[in-house]
Amino acid sequence: MPNIIIKIPTDVLDAGPQQRLVDGVVAAAAAAEQIPDNPKNRFLCWTIVEQVAAGHWAVGGQDVTSSYIPILMQVFVPAGVLNEAGRAIYAKRMHQAATAALSTEKRRILMSCIFQEVDDGTWAVDGTLWRLPDFSRYGGYAHLQHLVSRS
Repeated sequence: MPNIIIKIPTDVLDAGPQQRLVDGVVAAAAAAEQIPDNPKNRFLCWTIVEQVAAGHWAVGGQDVTSSYIPILMQVFVPAGVLNEAGRAIYAKRMHQAATAALSTEKRRILMSCIFQEVDDGTWAVDGTLWRLPDFSRYGGYAHLQHLVSRS
């Protein structure tokens, strides 16, 4: 159950490429977190695309958006869901999702992806604190189903 925030310069994505980006990011999350191809499980994958106005994004202290498209992705995931291999899958597939969504773009894509693991018992869902077995039950993480049977 990731929460993914994507920051991208304004006017880079129209509706079609934005949906392709979101679909690709959800597919990346599912692959990395081992979430089943089930709408009920994937409903817990929240994605926000935030467009950053021109002049509000600096790379090396400069606005580089005439030559580059900077993209920042922040992935909040329950601690214990990802290992290093999972993070590597995530990073690769998130970059692939961005390049596929922007396949007609002439500018080079610069992407930073930050994984933030949320400590067990510090993530609330609808007013209730969830722990890793709860996330495993509702997210369907294939590699963590042993936690569901114990809870």
